[in-house]
Amino acid sequence: MKTYRRLFSINLKKKDGFTLTEFFTAIAIVLMLSSATSTTIIPSTQIVSRFNHRVSAINYARHTLEELKNEARDVDGTEGFEQAALNDTAGWVNLALPSGELSDLSGQRRYRIDDATWGTYAVDYKVLSVEVSWTDPYSGETKSVELKTYIADKVSVI
Repeated sequence: MKTYRRLFSINLKKKDGFTLTEFFTAIAIVLMLSSATSTTIIPSTQIVSRFNHRVSAINYARHTLEELKNEARDVDGTEGFEQAALNDTAGWVNLALPSGELSDLSGQRRYRIDDATWGTYAVDYKVLSVEVSWTDPYSGETKSVELKTYIADKVSVI
C-alpha cells in the first residue's frame, strides 16, 4: 500500500519543468522545420500553377485548330478553302482567349494560315499555325505554345 501512495503523491519540493533555454531551443527547432517545409511547398505550388497554365494554353490551341479545320469544310462535307476566314490571311490573326471559370489564363491566341510547300514545289495543303501566349504570374515572362497542322485542299481517292 505504501508503494501506491508514493506513486500518487505530489512532491512540491521537487521542481520538474522546462527552463527558458529549453523552451527557446524547442521554438528554434520548430521554426527551422517549418521553414524547411515551406521552402519546398511554395515552389511546388508555383510549379503546379505553371503546369496548369501550359495545359490550358495547349487546350486553347487545340480548340482553335479544331475550329479552323471545321471552317475549312464545306456545307456538303467536302474539304475546301472557300470560307473567307481561311482565304488570303496575311500574317497572324489575333483572337482573344475565352474568359471563364475554368482557367485563370490571361493572354492572347492567334492563328496563321500558310500554303504548304514540298521543297520548291507548292502542294495542295495549308499549314494552320496557332499560338497561345500568356504572362507568367510568378516571373512576369511571356510564355507561348504553338501548334501546327496540315489541311488538304481537296481529298481525292484513287
